[in-house]
Amino acid sequence: ITLDIEKETPQIQNNSISQERLINQFEYDEPPPANIRISPSVYRFSVGTVWKTGWGSTTIQRVSNYPVPRITIHISAGKFNANENVRITIDGKAITTVSANSEGYVNTNVKLPSGLLTGRKLVELQGLETNIKAKAIFEAIALQEVRYRPPCSCCGCWIWRRDPIAQTFKTDKDFYLSSIDLHFPKAPRGWIQLTIVKTTVGLPDLNKVVYTQRFENLSSGWQKLKLNTPVLIKSDEEYALIVESQHYGDTISTAKLGKWDEASKRWITKQALEGVLLTSANKSTWTPIQDEDLTLKLNKATFKHQKTIDLGTIEVENITDLAILADTLIYPDTNIQIIATLQDKNNQQITLSPYIPVSIPKYTGKIKLQAVLQTNNPEVSPVLDGNIQLAVGTVQLPSTYISRYFQANGNKLSVYLDVKETTQAKANVYYRSGSNWIKLTRNFQNAKPKDDGYIEIPFEADITGIDKTQIKIELTSTDQMQRPQVKNLRAIVT
Repeated sequence: ITLDIEKETPQIQNNSISQERLINQFEYDEPPPANIRISPSVYRFSVGTVWKTGWGSTTIQRVSNYPVPRITIHISAGKFNANENVRITIDGKAITTVSANSEGYVNTNVKLPSGLLTGRKLVELQGLETNIKAKAIFEAIALQEVRYRPPCSCCGCWIWRRDPIAQTFKTDKDFYLSSIDLHFPKAPRGWIQLTIVKTTVGLPDLNKVVYTQRFENLSSGWQKLKLNTPVLIKSDEEYALIVESQHYGDTISTAKLGKWDEASKRWITKQALEGVLLTSANKSTWTPIQDEDLTLKLNKATFKHQKTIDLGTIEVENITDLAILADTLIYPDTNIQIIATLQDKNNQQITLSPYIPVSIPKYTGKIKLQAVLQTNNPEVSPVLDGNIQLAVGTVQLPSTYISRYFQANGNKLSVYLDVKETTQAKANVYYRSGSNWIKLTRNFQNAKPKDDGYIEIPFEADITGIDKTQIKIELTSTDQMQRPQVKNLRAIVT
C-alpha cells in the first residue's frame, strides 16, 4: 500500500521502433491457466523470545525453517471443467483431491500438511481431466522477540515457466515505477505478464523477483500497463523487465542498431538504452542481443501528500493490549501512522507502531483501524505491507515467573533484580522451601538507580538447611495500565 499517484513522467524510455519480435517464440498454445485465490496468503505466528548478551532494544525478527502450525487455509479457484476432479498440492506434497462445481469453480478449506517449514510455499491446483493448472504462493512467517541482557561478570503471486524476452535497465536516481508503456505491432491474443527482477552478473535472476503482474485485453500500438502498486527502482541495482505472453505468435516492438526507426523516421545509429535485450527458451538460460533494445517507457510516479486507508473494524471483549503486525518501509520525509479508534469509548484514538504492544484500560466494543500515509517529497512514498493483522490480548494479574532449581548450599540467599515500579504496580520475589514459597525481604539501603529508569534492588533471606531452591517473581498491580517491569535476574548464595 502506497500513497495515491498524482502524475507520471517517463524515467527510462526507448521510443524507437524498427521491427517486431516474438515474445513467446519457443512456446506452443496450451490450456489457459485457472484463477486462484488463497486466504490467508500470509500467516504470521509467534515463536517466543530469544535472549542475547549485550545492549539493545527489544526487536522482532523472522525465524527461518521453523515448523508451521497446521492451520486451515481457504482456496478458491475457477476455470476448470464442470465437476472436474482437481488435485491440490502444497510445496510439492499432494494434500487432497476435490471436485469443481457445475460452473467449474473450487471452493474449499485445506489443512496445512505436517512438516511444513516457514517461507514461501507453492500452492498448486491441477485439473485431472484438462490438465489446467493454477499456482499461487502461501507465505508462513515465524516471528521471534529478541531481548538483550547485559554481559555478566559472573507473499498470490504467480509462478509460471514460459519462454520470454527480457530487457535489463539501470537508473541514475531512485524512483517509483508506476506504469510501463510497451509497443505491440498487433494486439496480443491473450494475456501479457510482466515480471521485474534483479540481475546477477547481468542476467535476470528469478530468485530475486521484485514484482509481477498480468495484463489482459491489450490492443495494438502503445499500451500503458499500470502497476497495481508502485515499485521502488534503486540506482545501485540493475534490473530486468521480463515479458511473457500466453500465446505463441504474439510480438512486441524493438529497436535494432542500423535499422530504420518507424517512429522518428531516421536510422538508428546508437543504442537507445544502457541495458541489453535477452531471449530465453526456458526462463533460466538467457541469450543477450547486444545491438537491440525493447521499445518501452518506464514511468516515474509523483505521489499525493497524504492518504488515509480504512483497514476495517473488529469487535473485542475485555482486552487490555493492542499490537499491529505489519511490515513497513519508511523513507526520509515520509511517515506512516496506524490509528486504532475505540468506537465504544468516545472514539478514543490510539497510535500503534508495528510489533510494539500498547496497554489500554480494559475495553469491550468495536475497534476501527486506519492507516495514514504521508510524504513531504512527492517522488517518495512510505510502503505499508497489505497483509496487516491486529493482535489483541488481556493482561493476566498476578503474573509469575519461576526459575529452574539451583544449588543453595549456604546460609544466605541474595537475589538482585532491576525493577521499575509504581505505587500500584509491584514486583515481589520468593524462594522455594520444600512445598512452600517464602517471600524475600527488600534491602532498600543497598538499592542502586540505573540510567534507564530501573532500580537494582537486592532481595535477601536466610536459607539455612536448604540444599536446592527456585526463585519466583510475582508481578501485581491494582491498575492494569500500570505494570511492573523487571529484568536482569541474578541469585547468589553465600
